[in-house]
Amino acid sequence: MAIVALLLVTVFSIVFTTRVLREPKTAPLSIAAGHDGLVEVRHQVLDNTNRLRRQNGLRPLDIAPKLNRGAQRHSVWMALNHSLTHSTDLVLQMTQAYDGNWNHAGENIGVYGGALSELLTALRQSPEHRANMLNPRYRRMGVGAKWDSADERLWLTIWYEG
Repeated sequence: MAIVALLLVTVFSIVFTTRVLREPKTAPLSIAAGHDGLVEVRHQVLDNTNRLRRQNGLRPLDIAPKLNRGAQRHSVWMALNHSLTHSTDLVLQMTQAYDGNWNHAGENIGVYGGALSELLTALRQSPEHRANMLNPRYRRMGVGAKWDSADERLWLTIWYEG
């Protein structure tokens, strides 16, 4: 079983505090840099989140293409800058995407050098990440991911909206 170390991340002022999990480099993550790999990452994150929500009596979340686009831009930015940083424009992105018709927003970010399934397990076990995943106010989510082949890490952004 892999040992996972928690890295403290900045507090996002809208809804939550989050921690980021990182493990020493292992075999490269099996996602392609192209479209198909990103679709698979989104599917796995959505499935993982909705499985946890169903186990806790909550309705499943829908994937929102508008949120995917913003989360993807943020993941690419983090990977290019090697900077694990929360989105500074999440409120603006939500307002533009939903014409101001939203009440709650949240974000989980992470960077990981192992299998996506290990990262998703670690997110479920982190109290702050779990709180976002189980927030009953959220209706939709968006997922962005960027695989950095230079340092063999996945940069992940998950946006929640309700």
